[in-house]
Amino acid sequence: MENRNMDMKYCSLEVKNGVKWLENDLKKMLLDYQDTRRLALSDYAYSLYVLYKINYPSAVNFIKTIENKKFWSRHFLYHEDTLLPYSDALYYLAKMGFNKNEHFKKIVQEYIKEKQMTTGYIRSFEYDHTAPMRVLVLIEPESEYTKRAIEFFIKKYTNFLEKPDILSWGILALYDYNFYKYFNIIKNLSSVLKKKFLDEICGKIETHFAPPYTSSVIQALSYVFGSNDESIRKYVVWLKKNLNSDGSWFEEALGTSEAILSLIYAGEGPKISKDKWEQKELLYQQKLKMTKSNIVVTSPFSGEFEIKNKIKEMINNTNNRLWICSRFITEFWTDLISLKKDKPEIDMKIITIPKKEAKEKYIGHGKKFVEPAFDTLQRFLENNFRTTPLLHARYIIADDTVLVSSADLTSEQLEKEFNLGIWTRDPETVQESVGVFENLWKSIVNEKD
Repeated sequence: MENRNMDMKYCSLEVKNGVKWLENDLKKMLLDYQDTRRLALSDYAYSLYVLYKINYPSAVNFIKTIENKKFWSRHFLYHEDTLLPYSDALYYLAKMGFNKNEHFKKIVQEYIKEKQMTTGYIRSFEYDHTAPMRVLVLIEPESEYTKRAIEFFIKKYTNFLEKPDILSWGILALYDYNFYKYFNIIKNLSSVLKKKFLDEICGKIETHFAPPYTSSVIQALSYVFGSNDESIRKYVVWLKKNLNSDGSWFEEALGTSEAILSLIYAGEGPKISKDKWEQKELLYQQKLKMTKSNIVVTSPFSGEFEIKNKIKEMINNTNNRLWICSRFITEFWTDLISLKKDKPEIDMKIITIPKKEAKEKYIGHGKKFVEPAFDTLQRFLENNFRTTPLLHARYIIADDTVLVSSADLTSEQLEKEFNLGIWTRDPETVQESVGVFENLWKSIVNEKD
């Protein structure tokens, strides 16, 4: 097994045995499907997710096989016994990529979104409100449905304190949504969860009974308190003692899957070497640095020309796209023409105000360049040069970067006035800026001067 899947190399023996049992159970399920052509994927969501999480070949291949199959249907996502979709199963299926399926989307619409009340509350068949909330956080974190669900939970979280499983899903939803914003609430709720776990779950361990839903509890507690927390270690000891000889827990797939997930969240699962971890951390820090936004300033008081220097840098480094919104352009216009001549494949677009208005409103010595710059750029770029008297925005998109500032492309504003801007290559910000530019571009009717 270790030769087939290196992710299993450093797992505990109990996790390895449990995974082997789950793999055999999955094989039986596949054989049954081949005979009956009937399958309730939700019944195997936990098992599939365990194998998927450790990159186990049988699960990965199965998921790839069924992703685009024609036998997909709504009932394929329901629990076989209830004929209803459970939100906890939907969450794990979404984690594996099934949320892209049209039937999955319809079920989310019908059983989560349409079930949401005006207060934001979502009644659920399993893990009331908190599980569907976590599904929404995962698949559409910016939607109004998600925001209303989070707001309801924040206001009414005292309603969810009695059941550790429901509470843990709520904590994890907040953690996934915005850990830093809701840190204090997450910490307080996790303290309540820890006490509930110790009293209601760990207490039952002494009687050799534990409910099968504890993986979410262990996950939440390990995220907040660390995997060496007292209650987690106590539960881990109990799990290891009660592993069946065949590798299962509770002699069924759900219990075994929950137990394995609990062990994984408690630190018994796949591990990476220190060298690999340092490599990942290095790349992560590089990514943070690359996507970090920078404030740029033009200040005649201190002699700072950061905005001008940044614009020059963006122009010089452009290879694919250079889109500009500026009310006045009397600086860099010759550079723009040279760039386009040297690299004709560059997608260069300019939006500015009409020439007549620019000549009337321009203040400063650069006014003499308004007409020649306008005429030359308009003639050179033709349909890629558009005007609107409504323009007041100043920003530049160069490849995968964007600069938004208070400065037009003029010597006065780039050298002699105090102006402020922000430059970033954050992918989401760049993409949103592209969308704004495209919408403006499409809405403009070129004006003839």
